[in-house]
Amino acid sequence: MAENVEAGAGAIRWGRALIGGFMIEVGLMLLVIPFYATMADPFPTIELLVPPVTLVLAALAGAGAARPSGNPLMTGLATSAAALLIYGAMMVAGYLAAPEQFNSAAALSVS
Repeated sequence: MAENVEAGAGAIRWGRALIGGFMIEVGLMLLVIPFYATMADPFPTIELLVPPVTLVLAALAGAGAARPSGNPLMTGLATSAAALLIYGAMMVAGYLAAPEQFNSAAALSVS
């Protein structure tokens, strides 16, 4: 029995996954920066806003990256993994830039 298999039908779209992960991080930065610029103590507000907004941004970016691919689940997962790696790189860069001001508990906190 012969199957008609397209070339790359099950391939993960790595470029789209990286762009989607980058867009998640850019969206979160655009959300957080105004709170830091306008509030004296933005942490309580940010702690309430960032987790649900991250979920929405990750769902939108993952769906956008995975839509035209042959393997949408793995492409969406790769998008979230890319965002996680970008966040880790920003955390390391923040530590290297100002190690005396780095708070690992705040950087790694989820809520």
